[in-house]
Amino acid sequence: MFSPVRSFAKAVVKVIKETPRNSFVRIQISAPNGVPNPSICFLEESEEEIAFKLSCVYAVADKIIEKLVKVSEQYEGYVMPPIILVSDKGEVIVKCYAGENNDHIEFTISLLELL
Repeated sequence: MFSPVRSFAKAVVKVIKETPRNSFVRIQISAPNGVPNPSICFLEESEEEIAFKLSCVYAVADKIIEKLVKVSEQYEGYVMPPIILVSDKGEVIVKCYAGENNDHIEFTISLLELL
């Protein structure tokens, strides 16, 4: 496992254990002005799960931001902060609501797309 990611995941697990029950750790990707920062949350994941999910998100972070910029432009900046999920297969799912009608926006980026 990549050492810096493993160290960071270990620190996240420590913070989770030290926080009050039903608390979580949220990690955001910085987005350009006008685009809300997407985030991934951790509650009870193991160090290995956190490291895997963070690695997947890191691998496709540029693609996530590219798609969110397009969504923000399409909805004239009316975008709720996106949530990131990662499947067991490494697919990164981004979900949010946008526009005056709170349209559900969801897209998936597979690590296989990078090959």
